[in-house]
Amino acid sequence: MAWTFDEKWNVTAGVRYDKAEANGTNNGSVANMHREMEDNLSKSLNIAHNFDDRNNIYISYDDYFIIPSASELFDPKYGNDGLDPAKGKNYSLGYNHVIDDNSSLSLHAFQRKADVSIGLTIIGESQSGINAQYGNFKNAKDTGFDIQYNKRFDENWSSF
Repeated sequence: MAWTFDEKWNVTAGVRYDKAEANGTNNGSVANMHREMEDNLSKSLNIAHNFDDRNNIYISYDDYFIIPSASELFDPKYGNDGLDPAKGKNYSLGYNHVIDDNSSLSLHAFQRKADVSIGLTIIGESQSGINAQYGNFKNAKDTGFDIQYNKRFDENWSSF
């Protein structure tokens, strides 16, 4: 849902509902596995201000919810059918500038706070090497920025 208050301000908000389940086999067994996961409601909000036709800034917030992949759940070597979905929050602040009709520049800063994430974890060692399995991790935080320059060379070619 989007609201435009005037030519300068734009607000976009949304919600997404997920009901997740997965089917597969675990550790190469013949038995079929079925896994129902928690339901989730994700929210998002973006507020943007256009200075003019070529410059704008924005601030945004969104929840994310990512169900484990089939290989993370059911891979014979690394799978873990007890994984919880990854979920957390993203915050970002950005500036976009249109240099000319064929090029633009974008600057973005972000912070992601993960309540639950998924990664490979070492569970032991054996004569054949290190044993690992996908697992859940709690309370991770990433902070960073990116700078993008986009140049359109013609109708079919552009670069970042």
